[in-house]
Amino acid sequence: MRLAKHSKQFPPTSARIAFTALALTASCISLSAEPTTHLNDWQVWRGAAQQLCTQRPAYCGCDGFYEEPAPAPELSSAINETERAEDATAMDRFYGVADEYAYSFSGVAELLGNVIIQMDDLEVNANEMILDNDRQIANFSGNVELRYPGMLLSAPNARLAAGSSSQAAVAQMDYAGMLFYETGLRGVADQIELNGDESVSITNGKLTSCAPTDNAWTLNGRNIELDMQSGWGKIRHMTLEVEDVPVFYLPYFTFPLDDRRQSGFLVPTLDLTEPDVALPFYWNIAPEFDMTLTPRFIGSRGTMLQTEFRYLQPQFSGQMNLSLLPNDEQRQAARLDSRRARAQWAHAGDLGAGWVYDLDLNYASDSEYFTDFEDSIVDQTSLFLNRSLSLQYLSPNWSFTSQFQSYQVLDETLALVDYPYRRSPELQLTHFDRLTENMPIFWQNQVSYAYFEQPKAIIPFAHRFMWQSVMSAPTPFFWGVLEPKLELNHRRYIFAGDELSSVRDSQYEFTIPTVSLDARFAMRRDLPALDLWQTLEPRIFLTHTPFEDQSAIPLFDTSELTLEFDQLFLSNPFIGGDRISDRKQITFGLSSRVFRASSGRMLGRADIGQGFSDGERTPVIGRLEFSPVERLFWTNQVNWLDNEEGLYAASTRLSYLRPRNDYNTQDAISIEYRYRDELDNLEQINQYEISVAHTLDHRFRLLGKLRYDNLQDRSFEHLAGIAYNTCCWQASVVYHRLLLPDEASPRALEAEHSVLFEFQLKGFGGLGG
Repeated sequence: MRLAKHSKQFPPTSARIAFTALALTASCISLSAEPTTHLNDWQVWRGAAQQLCTQRPAYCGCDGFYEEPAPAPELSSAINETERAEDATAMDRFYGVADEYAYSFSGVAELLGNVIIQMDDLEVNANEMILDNDRQIANFSGNVELRYPGMLLSAPNARLAAGSSSQAAVAQMDYAGMLFYETGLRGVADQIELNGDESVSITNGKLTSCAPTDNAWTLNGRNIELDMQSGWGKIRHMTLEVEDVPVFYLPYFTFPLDDRRQSGFLVPTLDLTEPDVALPFYWNIAPEFDMTLTPRFIGSRGTMLQTEFRYLQPQFSGQMNLSLLPNDEQRQAARLDSRRARAQWAHAGDLGAGWVYDLDLNYASDSEYFTDFEDSIVDQTSLFLNRSLSLQYLSPNWSFTSQFQSYQVLDETLALVDYPYRRSPELQLTHFDRLTENMPIFWQNQVSYAYFEQPKAIIPFAHRFMWQSVMSAPTPFFWGVLEPKLELNHRRYIFAGDELSSVRDSQYEFTIPTVSLDARFAMRRDLPALDLWQTLEPRIFLTHTPFEDQSAIPLFDTSELTLEFDQLFLSNPFIGGDRISDRKQITFGLSSRVFRASSGRMLGRADIGQGFSDGERTPVIGRLEFSPVERLFWTNQVNWLDNEEGLYAASTRLSYLRPRNDYNTQDAISIEYRYRDELDNLEQINQYEISVAHTLDHRFRLLGKLRYDNLQDRSFEHLAGIAYNTCCWQASVVYHRLLLPDEASPRALEAEHSVLFEFQLKGFGGLGG
């Protein structure tokens, strides 16, 4: 605003004293007129739409943004540095300018034309202000604007009334408008009461984050409280209107104004097809504790309660979840167990001096729980739920682990005799060190004890004592690296159970040595004309482990690794402690990598290898990785039996990832094919998978996925979805189909269809799930 030639600063007279007292004790401002639309603060965006999403994410999807104006320059020039000092009084911090100023001895001051008043962070603009010094009441009129940092309130008229000196300035505005610059939230109200910079009370208000010319949605509230001190807003008797049509009602609703926590109801989730309604309540118990209670009603099943409790301490942290549906009407009708529940406790802590511990407990009432009640598209096919407690010590050369572990089996088709064993407990001590300073000789020793339990198994109880000692000497040469290794594995088992009748059957003990030699060669040639350099890396791996009959020992915690290129260069293809492979094998491998010389980025690599052992041969395994441009990857692997069997297994995967920083997203596409022949009691696989996520522009994003089984000639999972983003709302719709075991007949498969919908009001939260 410009000052006319008659503009002047308030003089240090009784009028200024009166205004200072008013600044200290103001308790009431009343405004009454039509609200403004704040179009003066709306800046049309001239650049590309995606640049607005990057620079001002709150306004992504808009054609402009609100920009908070700088403080009035008239006041800045009137305030000198002395009056800005930290010890300045409230009188020194209260300023005003206007085109004309008059003061009478009866205690009435009048300011006309371009009135600007500033008190600390509050700035008031108006056409006219009249102050009654005796009654300490000031009236503003004509385009009144009250500005706090990040906030603008406006109305045609205003009235100030003085209160006690300990109170902050309070304003009441009739038929007023409001604007919050950071979120773009704007609105109108029959009445607004401003309590300094602490809170705003709104009566019969409407709020939206849409652009000035758009009212796609509004939240109407009989009473709205915006608490700036706590960072939360409350709406009583809230109605959501879409294009002026009421679509939803809540008696009470809370939403955050910033990232601080406060107790209150969170955004509800709705599924209209069931219907499925959940209304979470957040309880901020203390800075280090909080809880979320979510009553949930599912039309075909009943009412359930979901709880989440979190805690955080300097030495430990954790989370406890509990969900309970006492009576599932749908399962009751199918004569199945109708009590549904889910419990989880994850806890981790630091005991100091290198000691840490971890607790992970999980429970589900049945195998269908995750499919029926999980709220997102995640992998819902888990067959085992982990339950474990571990204590661990770590140091540069030593480590110790103590673990108790069991599983809840959700696979109803699994026979009881095949259930996994429990470890109660497993103790493991490991030491690693370099033996000499001059020679690269390393020695690692690992000693462990485990007690296994599975009452339904043929061998229900077992003690396992294990010692593994490994000495290696990876020695570099000009042509590569030569690594000899000597390994010693000792096992002792003691079995117990009613079925075991003799000492010989109940005890096993063996010691198996393994020697190996790994020679890795590396040659390089430069191709400067192509800006490339290439490596040629032959590899020879020899390993020898004598045979020891281990067939009488169950697989307590052991499984065989999938045969891939890297597994050709292992002495033992098993993970776990119950099998030591009698591998006497020489493996030949050849690798080649191509790099861009200017950037050092690998453009591709090719690997081929085969192992030979006692007249037998492993499949010829070939692997090809190709990345002609950044973020484009093509990976292939072929396992070929060089006999009449031919192709054994193959897979190919083409994937492309592109970060879209301009939209704060990432595009991705993946095409994968997997094949495995039926061999060695392995199930045949012949399937492909396609998945894609693509951002069309700042409004549309697509996603899809298809998993197809060529053997059954059917898709067993597919989904398709679209996300749409506007200036003030965004929505996502996803269709999902998945083949799952039938509740009544777990061995049969049925297709489950679902449509997932999410709707988010920018600045408030979302509806959906």
